[in-house]
This record gives sequence, C-alpha cells and structure tokens, in this order.
Amino acid sequence: MPRGAHQNGGTFVHVRMYTRRGMGSTEQAEHRGRPAHRRARDPEGRRAAIVEAAVAVIADHGIGGTTHRLIATRAGVPLGSTTYYFPSLGDLVDAALARVADECRSTLAGWGEALAAAPDTPGPVIAGAAAGYLENRDRAIVEYDLYLAAARDERLRPLVDAWVGEMTRVVATVCDARTAGAVTALVDGALIQALVTGRPLDGDLLARSVESLITGSDSGGNLRKDAPESSRGGTHTRERKQWRSAD
Repeated sequence: MPRGAHQNGGTFVHVRMYTRRGMGSTEQAEHRGRPAHRRARDPEGRRAAIVEAAVAVIADHGIGGTTHRLIATRAGVPLGSTTYYFPSLGDLVDAALARVADECRSTLAGWGEALAAAPDTPGPVIAGAAAGYLENRDRAIVEYDLYLAAARDERLRPLVDAWVGEMTRVVATVCDARTAGAVTALVDGALIQALVTGRPLDGDLLARSVESLITGSDSGGNLRKDAPESSRGGTHTRERKQWRSAD
C-alpha cells in the first residue's frame, strides 16, 4: 500500500476514535441508536424527603439515637445525600423539629379560623377540628411520639409549646386564659386516648365537655352552681368580645 494511502487511513481511524471519545453521553447513545435517559433532579424534593425521614427516626429512636445512616435508610437515599444537604446531624435534627413545629402551628391556625367563623359554638368547632386532626392517624402518632418524648429530652420542649401553647392561645380567643388552658388539657387528653386505644374520638362528648368548660353549663346545658360569674347573665359572644378587648 502506498505510504500516502496508509497515512490517510491512519488519520481517518485516529479522527474517528477521537470523535467518539469526545462525545457526551447523549451523543454516544444517539450514535448507537439508543435513546439517552437522564435521571430527573429534584433537590428540594430529596431534601424534604430527608427531613421527613428524620422526623420519623427521631420519633422512633429519640434525638440521641438518631444518625445520618438511619435517616438515609428511612428516606431511601444514599448516605452521602444526607450529609450533602445537612453537613451536621444537628442541622438535620433542627430542620426536622422546625418542620413539625410549623405543621402544628399551621394546623392550629386552621382551628383559629374555624372558631372565628363560628364563635357561638366553640364546642362543636373544636371537636370537629380534633376529629379532623386524627384523620391522618399515622402523622398524628409521629407528632405525639415527639410530643411525649419531650418528657425525656428538653430539646423537644419547643414542640410542646408549638402544640399546647398555641392551642391554648387559639382557644383563648373565645374564653378567658384559664378556661382555655382547661379546654386544651381536655382536648389533648381526648386525642391521646383516641390514639393509644385505637377507638374513634367521641365528638359529641368532647363538644359538650368543651361547651361546659367555656360556658359554665353542665352536659345538659344547665348552668352549674359553681360556674364563674362571667358565665352568668350574658351570651357567649358578648363574653368573647370582652375577653378579646381585655387582651
């Protein structure tokens, strides 16, 4: 073979190999006649999944038993993903607790809106809101797991205020602060009993009990002898306006 022809052939082969090596993954796949598939990236979705997994792990193991590895396993992501989005475990725990606290406040803001729309019937409104909260039973269990774990870990105490404290403040829009505390204790206990027994919430009983606390009447609607003076001789709506103006 003449020398020039050999060089041309060699040059051709060299250029062809160089071109293939320089191709990106898409061009290579197209060159082979097969479509290229790229995995969709969703950084915010993955971050949210990691935080949600952290909430569940903290509920199961406590803050002290929570690790990046447990969270990664629960989220179904590589271990490196948890440390990529949250370099320290403390950052991840803080994000998880903030997530739950925000959800608690959002839930109770809805309760407040419902009470504002029907101030004369706080009992049925609060009982209905409690029943609505229990509709997502799995989520309620996780939140109450964290809530009760605050008895052992003071780092979880802000969640208690996000739930109990905010509920008391919401109920206090329709009664005095002391009564609001009593209503919160009643509702809180009713929710815990429904969760631990698996029995449905007795909405009618809870509604009557809340009304009894707020208006000072018994379950039959009769004014109790020990009812506070503020419950005598006036409608609930007028009392509510007085309490709100006092605040």
